[in-house]
Amino acid sequence: MPAPDRPPATPPTLSRGRPDRCPGAVRLHHADDGSVARIRIPGGLLSADQMDEIVCAATELGDGSLEVTSRGNLQVRGLAPSCGGDLADRLYAVGLLPSVAHDRARNVLLSPLSGLDGRGLSDLTPAVGDYDEILRGTTALAELSGRFLVAFDDGRHDVAALDADVTLVARAERVTELLLAGLPTGLTVAAGDAARCAASAVESFLAARAAAGADSWRVRDLVSSPLDLLAAVRHLLDDRAVPHEQSDPGLRPSAGRRQGPALGVVRSPEGPAVLSVAAPLGRAPAASWQALVALARTAVGDLRLTPWRGIVIPGVEVAGCTTGLASLASAGFVTNARSPRAGVTACTGRPGCAKSLADVHADAVASFGAQRASGTTLLPLHWSGCERRCGHPTGARVEVVAQPGGHYALERHDIADLPTTTALAADASTQALAGAVSAARRTP
Repeated sequence: MPAPDRPPATPPTLSRGRPDRCPGAVRLHHADDGSVARIRIPGGLLSADQMDEIVCAATELGDGSLEVTSRGNLQVRGLAPSCGGDLADRLYAVGLLPSVAHDRARNVLLSPLSGLDGRGLSDLTPAVGDYDEILRGTTALAELSGRFLVAFDDGRHDVAALDADVTLVARAERVTELLLAGLPTGLTVAAGDAARCAASAVESFLAARAAAGADSWRVRDLVSSPLDLLAAVRHLLDDRAVPHEQSDPGLRPSAGRRQGPALGVVRSPEGPAVLSVAAPLGRAPAASWQALVALARTAVGDLRLTPWRGIVIPGVEVAGCTTGLASLASAGFVTNARSPRAGVTACTGRPGCAKSLADVHADAVASFGAQRASGTTLLPLHWSGCERRCGHPTGARVEVVAQPGGHYALERHDIADLPTTTALAADASTQALAGAVSAARRTP
């Protein structure tokens, strides 16, 4: 039965009262270790040649390393404040900056293995390009904040569980359902119309924000229930002659599914395989990325970045998987899910961030040496230099948070995101910290 149109709710909206300072490829963020550029990679999809150009830019203009963000984008650090024009020119030349006005609005996730391993309900890879084209062709959508997020999930409920502002998730081979702020709406469209539905939802958000006179950055900032936008979305789809149906909403994606592709070799039912690796703590030097680019060029020449700070290389011949994976391990990437480094991320920490209370990368690396590979599934782990906890994952996880006085607090969050906190002694040894972290990461 179609859901009745409801009048918009009138809750107090979250008005930020300050501009969104999220960095982009053009507007840089100034940190203690130099300027930072964030390069949006819609869906995490890029070619080996594009990746190579980013590595060259990081080497010649920045500190030589690259970071994968929690939205599958890339970050270059240590840039001179005056290099913005040079960086923009480089990115434009390889198709990575097609619209300066829409640069920071191009936050788009895709199920990283969509169309590659035969396990998704519908390959939504084409929807990423379709949505990005609509976005760049619509002037009003440039008004989105750098934090607004759109996702296309092929039915395996990986990126759908990340609570993007707008998500289209496959429910059958040619049907997708709209989710708003992670909540199913029961509104379905054909998979081929997923991009147009996503754009209509984004426009509905911007219209509601303008009507409220707010500067809200995300859907949850604006409405008491994301479903308050549903009537406006349906009206836009009607106006644009996009066929759609309304039924009871599906189930909310489980927080327990907030995991990326398994590390190692991902088999395909037919044809070449996929190699899946992760950047240690989300960061790797230029030499590591160059090794990854070289391997991708021996396959189909494409890469996919994941919001779990991972990289997948499609089209690898099965006979070359073992050698290829070994080469990436030698280059410093995490290739084994049982490694203490698997599933571990960290914020920038000292010395790059003035607000950080600790060099979390150094402390995390020191703890790795005191840990052993596990035969059990481990919870994701995030190291934070302060209570802002930048870049932390959601759902079940463990967090190590730096405290004033030179020590850490250890938190284990269950699937409902409820924390259990353990204070660690200020003089705890590296081995003691590693042991506490290992124990907290083990699933019941």
